[in-house]
Amino acid sequence: MNKYYLAYDILLNPTKLKRVCPFAKVLSTTFLEDYQMCFKGKDFNQSYLTIVKEKGQKVPVTLYQLTSWDEYRLENYKLLNGYYKKAYLPFTINGKQEQVLTYVTKDNLMSFRPFFYEVSELRNCYRDLGIDQIYIDKALMVTEMTKKRIY
Repeated sequence: MNKYYLAYDILLNPTKLKRVCPFAKVLSTTFLEDYQMCFKGKDFNQSYLTIVKEKGQKVPVTLYQLTSWDEYRLENYKLLNGYYKKAYLPFTINGKQEQVLTYVTKDNLMSFRPFFYEVSELRNCYRDLGIDQIYIDKALMVTEMTKKRIY
């Protein structure tokens, strides 16, 4: 059985993913339809990129095929900080509907603007892959529009 992973964060850059999943195979860089990116966390010090359902929006993704070892290492990497959970999304691969693994932030997290470093790493990744920076700008805008004001 094939195992697939959809990356939308800095791991959409194959060079970054290979550090975590050395045997992963790149299948394609494409878009996840009807989702948008935003940043969520528990406070201003820790905010992470995630995806949320939003009709008519799209998110750049890289689709990987994983070995069992890669999946184990990826799970340890993504779940270590306690902010992410596994999610399986329907995705068409070679004309066939498959369930693909991704990681999204937990439901109890709120929208918070990320640190400059987090955004800078993501911008570098998008630049390296030739992906339009507008998706990052939109994620920052969505985060600002949905965050709760704390005074």
